[in-house]
Amino acid sequence: DPHALLSGNNYTGESLYNFCIKRQWFFALNLFSFLGSWYCRLMYKPIVRKLNTYLSIHRPDIVISVIPFINDAIATVTQQHHIPFILIPTDFDIKTFMHGLKKHHAQLLYICLPVQAAHTQSI
Repeated sequence: DPHALLSGNNYTGESLYNFCIKRQWFFALNLFSFLGSWYCRLMYKPIVRKLNTYLSIHRPDIVISVIPFINDAIATVTQQHHIPFILIPTDFDIKTFMHGLKKHHAQLLYICLPVQAAHTQSI
């Protein structure tokens, strides 16, 4: 967690987010979002390597993500391992969850979106 590293383990990304939300520091939150996006792009290759190692060892049947920014790396690695990837955005604005995803990720990628009224539909 870069936030913990930069703050001397006083804050995690989540605790810093909650701190800013309570004080309505939305400018800071937008800045953290931008920096988080930049950091994930910078760390893309190490993230892919770690995910490749993890998936090779544990061989899960499915991967589920509820966090933003790294789903491009997750989709790349799950595609390579032929593992279905489910993305569950926890926000109504899903841009940060879709960050970096490309058309070639679509083969085994499933995105769950909130709907106003629950219903089922068969394909």
